[in-house]
Amino acid sequence: MRLVCEAPSSGVECSIQLPGGQSGDINSPNYEDLLPFWLDNEPIDIVFDIAEAEANAVRTVDFNE
Repeated sequence: MRLVCEAPSSGVECSIQLPGGQSGDINSPNYEDLLPFWLDNEPIDIVFDIAEAEANAVRTVDFNE
């Protein structure tokens, strides 16, 4: 995993790269979906703004159910 963070006066900014995906389930579409970004050394920005994250979410999971 590669994680880079900066703390300018405008707020924290971070990017991440994972060598696989966001799931440990080999049958999941997210098992290796981040691998191309890792291989091409293309970091993904981490979104800290909840409204922006919700607006761009592909799927949400409610753990209270």
